[in-house]
Amino acid sequence: MRAVFVFLLGLVLFQINISCGNHNEKLDRQYSYQDYNFQDYDGVVIRSFRVHFSMEIRDSVHKLRYIYEDTEKQDTITFRLSENSDFLPEYFSNGKKSNKVFDFVSSKNYTFNGQSYQVYKYARNYLAVDGCVIYFWCPNFGIILKRSATWRNYQKLQMNQPAENEKLNILVELLYQDSEFYKGCLPR
Repeated sequence: MRAVFVFLLGLVLFQINISCGNHNEKLDRQYSYQDYNFQDYDGVVIRSFRVHFSMEIRDSVHKLRYIYEDTEKQDTITFRLSENSDFLPEYFSNGKKSNKVFDFVSSKNYTFNGQSYQVYKYARNYLAVDGCVIYFWCPNFGIILKRSATWRNYQKLQMNQPAENEKLNILVELLYQDSEFYKGCLPR
């Protein structure tokens, strides 16, 4: 009986240790966006800001929540996305559904270093003349790139984990080089 008790106690402690290890690993992952704001043709202002990121997956729908840290205000942006192109995506700002059109544009698969990454392109406010914003989503990472369809400004996801950051940078570089997929704002 005592041996069973010791075994069960050891098993419980082992589980606690594993769950704490995974929890701490998740807490160590930090997200930020580098904002590239081109002032004119020969200058750019680059700033970095941290975001708290969480993701829930239910019935193949990914709910991504980004809480942007800022000294003036705190913004929460939430996306509801799916790898199913027939799903109607949703965009929320501070808990309110956006009244601007947010739609799936297209998707493309990129492969490097033996790993495949599916990237989905979404457009927000594509009916406006100068107002379209494009979002590139990769289920492996989240929103990896946000850019203006009209201006040269963009925001690129960065992480504090060098191996993951290298993958992100290669993926974004592949997007830049694929002008047919990268440019344009109109849905399929």
